[in-house]
Amino acid sequence: AGMTIGVGWGRTLTASLPALRPSRHDGVRVVSLLGGIVEARTGNPLEFSWRLASQFGADCYLMVAPAIVDSEDTKRRLIEKCGLDRLFAMAASLDLAVVSVGDIGPRATSLAAAMIGPDQLRELIALGAVADVLSNFLDADGASVPHALNRVVMSVDLEAIRNAGHVLIATGGAHRAPAIRAAIRRVGCNTLITDEDAARALLA
Repeated sequence: AGMTIGVGWGRTLTASLPALRPSRHDGVRVVSLLGGIVEARTGNPLEFSWRLASQFGADCYLMVAPAIVDSEDTKRRLIEKCGLDRLFAMAASLDLAVVSVGDIGPRATSLAAAMIGPDQLRELIALGAVADVLSNFLDADGASVPHALNRVVMSVDLEAIRNAGHVLIATGGAHRAPAIRAAIRRVGCNTLITDEDAARALLA
């Protein structure tokens, strides 16, 4: 009761919804940590936040903005002038953060990679990007790569995730082991939900 839960999105998190059997508690808030996709064909990933909140009977706070905007000025205005500042304030004191991790590479399958152009993807790879966490692109050590996209992503700061009371990462696939490791180095991890192939690759 009374918890503030910050959530990202992704295929893995969305796939978890049918298996949830949550109990209901008073005063729970679900906060979306990342904007959505403007052109959504099979469902907007931002739906994960309110679908999760509905299962818990929780209040839901949506990041109503594209995941990536055109400029730092647009990002600032959306936060300061469109009510998102309240959401960012709540994200600064999360009890639980639930995020997925995407891979970045020539055969990247993450939703974040699908949102950007092939030239931008090649630029990110050249800068050493191996992962995205909330569409923030990270190198193998978990540092943000010096690319303009990292300045215009509509997500809470990754430090807010690191400072959450409990950090849960859910993602799988052996090919994502470098991305998972980078994410753990950047935001920490109290609970990792993954598959055997990814676990063995991480241990190796």
